[in-house]
Amino acid sequence: MNTALAIALVVALTGAGQSSVPEKRLSARAALAQIRSNGPAAFINAYEHSAAWDRDILAGIEDADSSWLMAAKLLKPHADGAVSEEIGLALYGALPKRPFAVIPVLMQVYRSTAEEVCTQTFEAATPPQGVDSYLSQLEKALSRARSRTEIDMANQCREGVVATRNYVRDTLKK
Repeated sequence: MNTALAIALVVALTGAGQSSVPEKRLSARAALAQIRSNGPAAFINAYEHSAAWDRDILAGIEDADSSWLMAAKLLKPHADGAVSEEIGLALYGALPKRPFAVIPVLMQVYRSTAEEVCTQTFEAATPPQGVDSYLSQLEKALSRARSRTEIDMANQCREGVVATRNYVRDTLKK
């Protein structure tokens, strides 16, 4: 076997060029600092095709982490179609986890009411746990409203959930 072929085979088999050290995690704090210093569009361009995009950014938003929700609010208006949809899906994934933190973000980025952001068609994606389970989790989380603001938000969101259940029921009948 010639030397060049042997080197190519060793490189291919050992994954040379790939780091065996895991990529450093991107914290929400570091992301917010980058967004504020370089701008949302530059941040998106730097990360949208990186491992950190799904692993850290979208997962952090979907976990309803307050700092990642702030990042989503800053990024979403500057995102193109695919990136915007990914951020939106992550926000909707976060909704049943911390609705009183997520609804204001959704209201701002979509310039809509609580009822409107809680009225969903699931056209982009169906929740992994299924629509009925997702809506039940959201309703349960809304029942934890304590302040007047949360109670009002919960009541408006519940109207959207009812509209969503009706839409899903009527769509499935067809």
